[in-house]
Amino acid sequence: MFGLLALSAFSQSQLNSLFSTYCSNMKVCNTPYANSCIYEMSFIKATQSGQYLNIEYDFAGITRNTIRINLSTATIQTGRWDKSYSREWTQYGDKKVITINDPNGMDFSQVGLRNYNQGRKTNLVEYICFSCNTEPVANRILNELLTLQDRYKQKDPWRIKPEETSSAAQGVSDINTCFNKINSMLRDYKYFSPDASSNRNSMATTNIKVSFQYPYLIFTFSDKYINGTISISSVTIGSKTIKTDIRNTSFEYKDYYYNYVYINNEKGFELTKGGAKELVKSTYFAGTELNVKNLTDYLNRFKSLVIQSGFTGNLGTNNSSNSQTNSNNSSVGNNKKKRSRSGNSKSNNSGNKTRKSKSGRYGE
Repeated sequence: MFGLLALSAFSQSQLNSLFSTYCSNMKVCNTPYANSCIYEMSFIKATQSGQYLNIEYDFAGITRNTIRINLSTATIQTGRWDKSYSREWTQYGDKKVITINDPNGMDFSQVGLRNYNQGRKTNLVEYICFSCNTEPVANRILNELLTLQDRYKQKDPWRIKPEETSSAAQGVSDINTCFNKINSMLRDYKYFSPDASSNRNSMATTNIKVSFQYPYLIFTFSDKYINGTISISSVTIGSKTIKTDIRNTSFEYKDYYYNYVYINNEKGFELTKGGAKELVKSTYFAGTELNVKNLTDYLNRFKSLVIQSGFTGNLGTNNSSNSQTNSNNSSVGNNKKKRSRSGNSKSNNSGNKTRKSKSGRYGE
């Protein structure tokens, strides 16, 4: 996991180095009104926060623009890949132009730089295009963008090579090990929910477990009072559940007041406590610095493995095993009944060799 983080930081640095070097030759489109890249930029810079990549740039000296890209859902490519006209993926269009597209929308903001357009405007756009003047520059920038994205999204089909199939299978086998490690950490070390973290002298969080039912990562835990504690009206005790779509969820280590793994989903996730469900954007588990950092790393690794391998199964649930067991038990029971009926039939056929008692049972 530390290797992935280091590679991500390196790619962001490389991306900004490329932007700084070749910005004078790059142009941008006027999204959402036109996708032709005819507007110059005096600067362009990228910053990353979890699965979100913010690209800030100057738009022809008229506005300062920022677009927020969700790396887990966006498609990033040069030209346009398609296989409508053949059985193989083929690249069409201008290979010097990088297009970032997301049907879910990307947050877009503009700050006016002229006297006549001062102020801030926001919008939700589907695409942004950058012309890099030459294909080599476009390919190098694209490579760094995709390296940043690979932690959060499965590779697009045109990027998957036949020899990568076996490594994807290996990724699936690694998922189980990573998942078990997360549950082991939650079981063996002490963590606190938000309610318990704010009342550590009087509350504890127990029985923290995690399960996975694609695409949902599910945490279950219980908050309780420590013996002798007087009831606190502002908190809810008892069993609680967090259910979040792992594809849209980020896990970050933070040390503001406490050390904690910050769980965030901008689209919202389901929090159940006291029997009531609500949709929230974020929560956390607090603990010691080392425990929280390790938990954060393994949660991010698990997410990356799920996305890269295309895993869509369940973990930490007994549904499939119970179903198989019940099926086997049913089969065994039926076989016993069949054997029993067969035995009775044989006995009845030889009824002239057995005597029937007064009680109505044979063989007495």
